[in-house]
Amino acid sequence: MIAATHRASSLVRVLPAAAWAVLVATGAALAAHEPAQIGAAAVGVAPAESIEPSGVLKLTIGRPLVLRTKVDVYRTAIVDSGICDIVQFTPRELSLIGRAAGQTQITFWFDGPDRAPLTYVVEVK
Repeated sequence: MIAATHRASSLVRVLPAAAWAVLVATGAALAAHEPAQIGAAAVGVAPAESIEPSGVLKLTIGRPLVLRTKVDVYRTAIVDSGICDIVQFTPRELSLIGRAAGQTQITFWFDGPDRAPLTYVVEVK
């Protein structure tokens, strides 16, 4: 089991490449279907849902973007830490740093049972 971490790049280094391949393949399969269609025939309810991006965050290589949230962020994940990195200063203040040109996605999980995770596409130029 992997412990939750505030630095997504640390999480990326913990999982072996084969585990990431399984996660990526599973995510692609889930994204290709509507949530209600995934496993609905066998169980009657969808066992999973996909989280669509909430927007786009634009970064410049080497320049940070400071984000301040209204609720605590307890976990983050970046798909490609070679494109973008994150530093969390406090539970409500984070900095995204563009590392190389390209696109990736970042997901934030918030404290509270009624808070859904948010995913953003990150464009670095």
